[in-house]
Amino acid sequence: MKMIDDIRKTKKCTFCKYWCDFTNSNIKPKPGAIMWEYEATTKCECTKGRGKRRASCTCKDFENKIR
Repeated sequence: MKMIDDIRKTKKCTFCKYWCDFTNSNIKPKPGAIMWEYEATTKCECTKGRGKRRASCTCKDFENKIR
C-alpha cells in the first residue's frame, strides 16, 4: 500500500537511518520535497537490533536519514 508523509513530521522506519534500505528504493519525493511517498508494507532489517520492521512502523530510536 502506497503512503505519503510529511518528511518534517514523520517518524516512520522507512525514513530512519537505522532501517536497512541502503539505496532508499522504498522512498520517493513528491514535488516540493516535503511530502514523500513510500510502500508501507515493505520490510527491512533494523540495525538497532529490532529485527525486520515494516516501513510504516515507528520507535524511540528514530533518526531521520533525509535531513
